Amino acid sequence: MDFVHLHLHSEYSLLDGACRIKDIPAAVKAAGQSAAAITDHGVMYGAVSFYKACIAENIKPIIGCEIYIRPFESKAPRDVYGGNLDRLVLLVKNEEGYRNLIELVSRGFTEGEFNLPSVEFSDLSRYASGLIALSGSANGGVGRRIAANDTASAREYAQKLASIYKDNFYLELMNHGLEPERVIMPEIAAVARESGLPLVLTNNVHYLSQSDSEAHRVLKCIQTNSRITDPLPEDFETSEFYLKNADEMRKTLPGLPEIDEAMANTVRIAESCNFDFEFKKRYLPTFTPPDGSKPDAYIKKRTYDGLKRRLDEGSVIYDDEFSAEDYKMRIEFELLVIANMRYSEYFLIVADFVNYSKDNKIPTGPGRGSGAGSLVAYLLRITDIDPLRYGLLFETFLNAERVSMPDFDIDFCSVRRPEVIKYVSDRYGKDHVCQIVTFGTLAARAVVRDVGRAMGMSSSELSDVARTIPRMLNITLDDALKMPELKKLYESFDEIRQLIDISKRLEGMPRNTSTHAAGVVITDKPITYYVPLSKNDDTVVTQYDMDTLAELGLLKFDFLGLRYLTVIDNAEQQIRKTDPEFSVERIPLDDAATFELISSGHTDGLFQLESSGMKQLLVNMKPANLRDIMVAIALYRPGPMESIGRFLENRRNPSKIVYKNPELKKILEETCGCIVYQEQVMMIFRFIAGYSYGKADIVRRAIAKKQQGVIEKERSTFISGAAERGMSEEDAGELFESMIDFSNYGFKKSHAAAYGMISYRTAYLKAHFPAIYIAALMNSSQGTESLSPYLSEAGRLKINIRKPDINTSDVGFTVSEREIIYGLSFIKNVGKTMAEAAVKHRSEGGNYRSLTDYVTRGLQSEISQRGLESLISSGCFDNFGTNRRRMLMASPTLLANAAERLRSGVSGQIDLFGTAERAAATDDSDFPEMTEMPKSLMLAQEKELTGMYFTGSPMDEYSEMCAAVNPDVIEAINSAFSNEDDADAGSQSFGDNTSGGVGGSGETELRIYRDGSAVRVAGFVTSRSDKVTRRDENAMMSFVRIEDASGAIEGIVFPKAMERLSPLLETGAAVAAEGRLSSRDGDEGVKLLINNVFPLMKNAEFRAKGADAQLPRPSQPAYRSKPEPPAPPQRRDFSAAAEQKPAANSQIVNKNNSGNLPEKIYLKVKSASAPEMKRALAIVSIFEGPVQVIFYDASRKKYASSGLGITASPFVIAELKELLGEDAVVPK
Repeated sequence: MDFVHLHLHSEYSLLDGACRIKDIPAAVKAAGQSAAAITDHGVMYGAVSFYKACIAENIKPIIGCEIYIRPFESKAPRDVYGGNLDRLVLLVKNEEGYRNLIELVSRGFTEGEFNLPSVEFSDLSRYASGLIALSGSANGGVGRRIAANDTASAREYAQKLASIYKDNFYLELMNHGLEPERVIMPEIAAVARESGLPLVLTNNVHYLSQSDSEAHRVLKCIQTNSRITDPLPEDFETSEFYLKNADEMRKTLPGLPEIDEAMANTVRIAESCNFDFEFKKRYLPTFTPPDGSKPDAYIKKRTYDGLKRRLDEGSVIYDDEFSAEDYKMRIEFELLVIANMRYSEYFLIVADFVNYSKDNKIPTGPGRGSGAGSLVAYLLRITDIDPLRYGLLFETFLNAERVSMPDFDIDFCSVRRPEVIKYVSDRYGKDHVCQIVTFGTLAARAVVRDVGRAMGMSSSELSDVARTIPRMLNITLDDALKMPELKKLYESFDEIRQLIDISKRLEGMPRNTSTHAAGVVITDKPITYYVPLSKNDDTVVTQYDMDTLAELGLLKFDFLGLRYLTVIDNAEQQIRKTDPEFSVERIPLDDAATFELISSGHTDGLFQLESSGMKQLLVNMKPANLRDIMVAIALYRPGPMESIGRFLENRRNPSKIVYKNPELKKILEETCGCIVYQEQVMMIFRFIAGYSYGKADIVRRAIAKKQQGVIEKERSTFISGAAERGMSEEDAGELFESMIDFSNYGFKKSHAAAYGMISYRTAYLKAHFPAIYIAALMNSSQGTESLSPYLSEAGRLKINIRKPDINTSDVGFTVSEREIIYGLSFIKNVGKTMAEAAVKHRSEGGNYRSLTDYVTRGLQSEISQRGLESLISSGCFDNFGTNRRRMLMASPTLLANAAERLRSGVSGQIDLFGTAERAAATDDSDFPEMTEMPKSLMLAQEKELTGMYFTGSPMDEYSEMCAAVNPDVIEAINSAFSNEDDADAGSQSFGDNTSGGVGGSGETELRIYRDGSAVRVAGFVTSRSDKVTRRDENAMMSFVRIEDASGAIEGIVFPKAMERLSPLLETGAAVAAEGRLSSRDGDEGVKLLINNVFPLMKNAEFRAKGADAQLPRPSQPAYRSKPEPPAPPQRRDFSAAAEQKPAANSQIVNKNNSGNLPEKIYLKVKSASAPEMKRALAIVSIFEGPVQVIFYDASRKKYASSGLGITASPFVIAELKELLGEDAVVPK
C-alpha cells in the first residue's frame, strides 16, 4: 500500500458528503488500499458506524474530523458560509486523542460563537495530545492566507500549528482542478520547504466514484435549495472529489518534487493511528442511597416497603390465585437477577425520577413495554400494573441468560415532561445528563420530492410520481419499482428514469438531525469523556444515536411525552372542581358504561382505539373487561391482525376451539386459542417443550430476527421436548411453525397492559364526563386547525360549544353544565400570554364592563392589535351591546390611548378621544356610529378565527334540503385518513355521520371511509382553480374546495366531467357533490374525485316544491357504494402511464406478495341478508387492502361491488373459504 485517504466526508457531512459508510470499505479495497479516515465537517456522527464497517471488511479505520477554527488574529463575524472560519483536519492516534477530539468537537457546538461549530484557536493546544493535524484544504488557515496574498501570515500560522502538534502536524496538498488550488498548492509546498514541515497528499473525498458527481451535485442543490441548472458551487466545479487509487492521486500534482514523500506520509500517518472503540464494557450511572447502605440492600428495603404500601392501599391482594409466598418468591427472584446483572442503581435512578414526578403531580403513565413485567418495578412505583395479576413475565425485561441493557419506557405528560428531565439534570449533574440525537433520512417518497425539486420538476409532477410509491414502512425505491405503477413510469419516461436513478443513489442518507423524542443518557463521568455532543436548536444532544450509545456501554433512559396523559390530567382537574377526591387511579375497572361505549365503536378521542379497523374490531368483539382491551390493542398490529378473523370466530364459538395440548389451553384461553402476545410464545416454549423462560426469550428473539441457524436448531429441540411431554411430533411441528410466523410481529403483553389501562381511563372519562373529556382533548390540540375532529364529536354527542366571552371564557376550554366554553388562547392571533393576562385582570378586578374597560386594564405588552381584533371578531365582547364593526373601528384608537396613558404615567382611565372629562368612562358609547357588518362576513371571521360558526351557519338557509340528501360530514372523512396515536397499525379510521351543522341527519351509525369510498358532501364552494391538462392543452380540469360546517375537502373534476359540472361549481355556490375518495398522495390529504354535482335549494324554495323537488337517491354507507371511480388526474403525459388503483393499507399488505395479488375477488353468498354475508363483510372490513371485492347474490343472481378492498393473503382467502365454502371464493 502506498497511499491512504485521510480526508473523507461521509453521508454524515449532512447534505454535503455522499459517501455511504457501508460502501466505503469496498471502495477502499477496490482502490488497492487497506486503511481510510473519516473526517466529516465539524461532527463525528458516523464515527462508530464507519469503524464497524471498516473492521468488518478488514480495513483499518482512522477516526477524525475536519473542525472549524475561529482565527486567532480576528474576531470578525463570519458570513453565512463560514468564510471567516479556518479548517483543520484532526486524526485520532490513540484513546487520549479520541477524548481530546470529542472534547473539541463538543466545544464547537456548546461554546462556539458562530452558526457552524467552531472552537477557539487557543483550544487546540489544550486538547492536542494524541492527535495528528493536517492543515486543511484551500479553506484551511494556511491556504486562506495564501489566497489573500499574505504568505508571511500563512507561514506564521503553519508554525503556530506546528508548535502545538509538534511532529504530528502536516501541510496538506490537494488538487481537484480548481483555479484557487492552482495558485495555493505550490505556495503551500514552498512554505513546507522553507519551514521544514512535512507534506501530505489528500483528496477532498465527497463521493466514492467519479460517476457519483451528478448525484452529489443534486445533494448540494437539496442543501442549498437550488437547481441543477444553477451555476456550480465554486468548491465543486469539477468531478474530481472521489476516492482515487494511488496512481490517480500521483497524477493530481505531477510536477511536485515531494509527491512521493507526500504520498508515503499518508501511510506513515495511518500506521501511527491505532484507536479502537470498546464495545464490551458497560458504564452505568451511580446512585448513592440516602441511608448510606449499598444499592443492592437499599433496593431490597424499598421493594418490601413498596409491597406493604400496595397491600395497605388494596392494589395487591393475597388470594387463592396469588398468595403472599407467590409475591415473595417473585420479588426474591427478580432482586437476585437485578443484583447479579449490576442493575440495582439503574432501578433506583428510575424509581427516583418517577417518584419525583408522581409526588409533584406530574401526570405519569402506568409503565409500558417489557418493564411492566417487573414486580420490583411495580413495588417501587415505577409502574402501576401488577405483573403477577396480569401474567406478565420478568424475563422479557431482564434475562439472566442474555446480557442486555434494561430499558424502562416511562410516559410523562407532554407539557410537564421537561420538568422531569430538568430534575434529573440537576440531581445527577448537567454534564452527566444529555438528550440523544436522531437522524431524519432521505426516505423513498421524500428523496423523490427533494431530487425532483433540484431537477426543476413541479410539485404536481412530483405528486404523480410520489403517489406511485406505497406508504409502507421502510419501503425502498427498489421495492416500489417492482410494482406496476412506478415501473411503467420508469420505463416510459427518460425524465422519470433519471429522477429515480439519482434518487436511488441518495436514498436513505441522513438529511437532518433532531432530538430523540424520549431518550436521555446518564453517565457516571462527564458525557464528553465518552461521546461528542452537538446542538439541535438550544438542546444539547449526543452525536451518537441511541443504538450506538448502547453499543458503547452507555445506558439510555426513556422519558416519553404522551399527550393523552395531559388530556387525562386536564379532565381530572376539571372534575375535581365538583368532586375533589376524584382520581382515574381509583376508578372501577369493570364499569358497564365504559365498555358499552367501547363496544359501540364511538371511540374517537380514545387512546389507541380511534382507527377504523380498531373500531370495527371493537364492534365485533364487544370488550367486557380490561383484558379484552389488551387483546384488541395487541391484535390490531401487523402480523397478529392475521388472526383477527379466527379470533372473532373463536370468541363467538368457544366450543369449536381445539387445543392439542392441555397446557395450550391454559396459555391461549384468554385470547380464544390465538397466539397474540410474545409472552405466550415464551410460555409455549416453557410448558410445552420444557425451556426456561430465559432460554425461551432468547429463541423468540432469534425467530423475530430470522436467524435461520438458530431456528433450525431449536425446531428439533422444541419438537423433541414437546414429544417428551405428550404432544405428537406433527402437532409440535405445526405449533413451532405458527410461532415462527407470529414472532415476526408479536406484541408484548406488558405493553398491551399499560396501553390498555390508559385506553380504559380515557374511555371511562368520555363515558361519564363527555363534555369535560372533549374539552380536555380540545385543550391538548395544537391550535384552531386541529380542533375539527373534536368539534365534530361534540356535535355527535350534542354537547353545545359556547362562543368565547371575555367574562366567562378561561385560557383554555372549560365546561359549565355540559356546555363547553371556548378558550381565549385558542382564538387565532390571541395566544396564551394575552389570554392569561385577560383572565388575570378579570380575576383581580372583577368582570370587564366594556371593550374600553378591557383595554385600559391591560398593559401595552399584553394586548396586540391583531389579538384585539380577533377577540372582537370572534364575539368576545358581544354581550356589551356594541356591534363588532364599531368596536373594530375604535380598537386602534383605544390601544393608542392606552399606550399614551402608560407613557405619561396617568392613572385612571382615558376615553376613546382622550379628553379628561371622560377619563372615568367605562362604556363604549363614544365609538363611531355605524351599522353591523354583513352576517356572511361575521360568520367567515368566526370560522377563520375559531374553526366554528357561533352566530349561525352559511348553510342554515339550505338546511332542509341538506337533511334530505343526508350528506357525509367532511370532518368525519378527513378524520378517517388521519392516524394519530395509531402509528403502529398504520390504519385508517372510521368517520361518524354526525349531527351538528351541515351534513348528517343526526344518525350515529359508523361509516367506513377509505381510499375509493363513494361519498356525498354538501357545502359551499369556497375556491376554485381551473388548469389545462398537460396531456391535452384543450382539456380543462378543476380543483375546488368545498366546505361544510365541520371542515373542508378538496375536490377534483376531470376533463370528461368538466363541461357538465363546471357551471354548478362557481365560487360561492351551495352544492352537493358526489364522487370517490382518493388518498393516493397521503402527503396532501384525502381528495374527492367528483363525478356528480347538484345545486342545493334554499329552505323556502325546497318547501315550495315539496314532492316535486328533485332529490338524488339517499346517500348509502360507503361500503355499499357501486359506481366505479373516475379516471385519475393527468398533469403530465407520464401520469397516465401509471395505473391508478385504490392504495393498499400500507402496513397490512405484505410487500413481498404485492406483485402476486389478484385484481378482484368474487364472493358468493346465499343472499344479502344471510348471516354469512355479514360475517364476510366483517372479515373484508378488518383485512382492508387493494384487491376489489365483488359479491354474488345467489338469490337474485346478481353481482354487486362492495366498494371495499381486501388483503388477499392466503390466510384471508382460507378464512373466507372456510366461511363461504371452497367454490364460493374466486380470486381473479
